[in-house]
Amino acid sequence: MAYENKYVQVDGLKTRYIEDGTGPAAILLHGASLGSSADVFERNLKPLASAGMRAIAYDQPGFGLTDNPTDYSVPYRRRFIMMFMDALGLQSAAMVGHSQAGSMAVANAFEHPKESPKS
Repeated sequence: MAYENKYVQVDGLKTRYIEDGTGPAAILLHGASLGSSADVFERNLKPLASAGMRAIAYDQPGFGLTDNPTDYSVPYRRRFIMMFMDALGLQSAAMVGHSQAGSMAVANAFEHPKESPKS
């Protein structure tokens, strides 16, 4: 299933994302290999939505259809996650990080525990 491309301004960058479902947010973060984008999670959005989640995957800065940043560092990309959440008005979100994004998701969970969903 091809999802509609949506866009939001984040830190001055036109940021592309795809989503499915309603309910608590789950942000899916792709890795940093060449050609990576939110599209790697297309097949995961519908099952998460069916489980009652708002599944959101976005193209990280400099990947896919999101604008190129001036800073390509991991710390910037990690901060960008929180800026993306702010741009969408999300108070909290579960994070699923693939490859390099796994460490970014864990670091943000430790740095911003109040933004993590309560179980």
